[in-house]
Amino acid sequence: MAFKRGSGRVRRFAKVRTPRGEMNANEQRYAAWLQTKKDHGGVVDFQFEKITLKLAPRTTLTVDFLVVTRDLTLELHEVKGGKKNGKYHVEEDAWLKLKLAAAQFPWLKILVVWWHKDHGWKEQEVGAHGADDTDAQTTLDTED
Repeated sequence: MAFKRGSGRVRRFAKVRTPRGEMNANEQRYAAWLQTKKDHGGVVDFQFEKITLKLAPRTTLTVDFLVVTRDLTLELHEVKGGKKNGKYHVEEDAWLKLKLAAAQFPWLKILVVWWHKDHGWKEQEVGAHGADDTDAQTTLDTED
């Protein structure tokens, strides 16, 4: 939540969230990048918010993109906002859901992807057992 100070009062403003089923600007940019990969044969297909994983009673995770790679493997890509230090921003509850999904579905490759202004799209695999440290970050090939 954002706070605004003024005249001795603190007002709270809720974060603006994009409605389910609609892409935010960052997701649109990533979808365009995936489309170029699809046009050049690197990706067979991708779809937005097509898979919801049930992690526990009343706890689900809808991943941003389902991606089918050239070798027909399924990958789940979660798009996050980049930070100035080159890493990405993720809320704690979202990170816990990603870790839980990686533990419960070890056969699925779950990736966090984010835009870095100097290096383009970067990715980090989410692993249930420590495969998600900062050394595991890689830069995707991009023309941006």
